[in-house]
Amino acid sequence: MKNKKILLLVCVICLMGTGCTSYVPSNNSPFASIKELKDLNGIYQNAGEGELTRVLYLSSLIWKNDKKLNHKEITSIQIKANDAEILSVRAIADGNIKKESLFRLNKDFVLSSGKIPFKDAWGIPVPILGIGYKSSKIGIDRSSNGKYKENVTVAGLFACLIPLFMTGSEEFRFQRIQPQPNPKPKDNEDKK
Repeated sequence: MKNKKILLLVCVICLMGTGCTSYVPSNNSPFASIKELKDLNGIYQNAGEGELTRVLYLSSLIWKNDKKLNHKEITSIQIKANDAEILSVRAIADGNIKKESLFRLNKDFVLSSGKIPFKDAWGIPVPILGIGYKSSKIGIDRSSNGKYKENVTVAGLFACLIPLFMTGSEEFRFQRIQPQPNPKPKDNEDKK
């Protein structure tokens, strides 16, 4: 009888440390397949729409290592395929270009199953003694809006005592905006 109680207690503790979450924007649409880079042509809202209170900026995904870029002030992102292998991307705030970059297919990014995957990441989540894995991808949804999806999995011991296994996903939509007039050049280009 005592062994059954211990086994029941162990099962309850193990189940306490499992979970699965999924957060998606309202009226979520599945990914569409990007067949050509020109499928991405358009102007997108920079602030993503998601279910949580976290704000995700498209510019922070594109220029994640640029610490000087103020992602909050950027209102839209303009994407244009210059040809079959090069994307021109502009960050726009108040009608002005704040940043512009060219990205080359198979050098700066790849297309995989009609989406652009980001590098997967492994890590040690705190305060968990264990390991975490994150994968993410970006593309367009079936309504031609921008779409970002992030999957996270964590396994280990919480507080070195409770077994834990959790998985979750979060999705964001970046509304495609109707075409607008060309933005003004960057401030430093006006002086040339």
